Amino acid sequence: MNATQVIADSHSQRDFLVDNNVVRASDIMVFENGSIAGVDSTRFKFDAEARDKLRQEMDIPKNAITFLYLGRLNKEKGLIDLSKGFKIAAKSNDKLHLLVVGPDEDNLDDLFSALSARFSGRVHRAEYTDYPERYMSASDVFCLPSYREGFGTVIIEAAAVGLPAIASRIYGITDAVLDGVTGILHKPGSKTEIANAMSSLARNPETRARLGRAAKDRVVKDFSVEPIAEALVSFYQSTFSDAGKSILMDSKV
Repeated sequence: MNATQVIADSHSQRDFLVDNNVVRASDIMVFENGSIAGVDSTRFKFDAEARDKLRQEMDIPKNAITFLYLGRLNKEKGLIDLSKGFKIAAKSNDKLHLLVVGPDEDNLDDLFSALSARFSGRVHRAEYTDYPERYMSASDVFCLPSYREGFGTVIIEAAAVGLPAIASRIYGITDAVLDGVTGILHKPGSKTEIANAMSSLARNPETRARLGRAAKDRVVKDFSVEPIAEALVSFYQSTFSDAGKSILMDSKV
């Protein structure tokens, strides 16, 4: 690697890259607690009006327990596992709904069309959106069963809205979700563990609320925009200042 300094967006990603000899420990850093740019909590916050309006638009009942996936639709995001997990959990609880939002990059719409046919009126689909916070407000639990993530910024954006997460136990995501505190982590690819987590959170509104509150509090404490932006600015100021000094010294040689 020819880079003089590498910035990772999570501490677990940094550890993975160092442990696999991709980069030297001295050459890679993470700003604050990680993420790309933190979360703007003035944008990502619960909106009761948006919840009611979007649920009406998408025919999601007020008492439905809605699990949200929001992002690019591809197989690496674990969407096949999510559909299988939902299929298991939804059989025994008719209040479970699945909301899938994002552009289809991997021809997965047929998968969710088939799931919708099996669970009529309980699987909802939306394409790309510029307003992810509206879909987060309309939902109850965020899901990211991914196989590979640098951090999973969308998890902490959903957390800022008050959503607990069900997500895979992989590097990157383990920085965004504290297992049993702000959400539930599962083995990557395990439809059974996904189904169990869905069923558990569906049955226990108090647990959903507790995890959601903890998730929101953690975002405010650890992932606000300001400290991460300040760390980034300081890094570039220091880097360019040192580079300028080096050029000046070279010119005098």
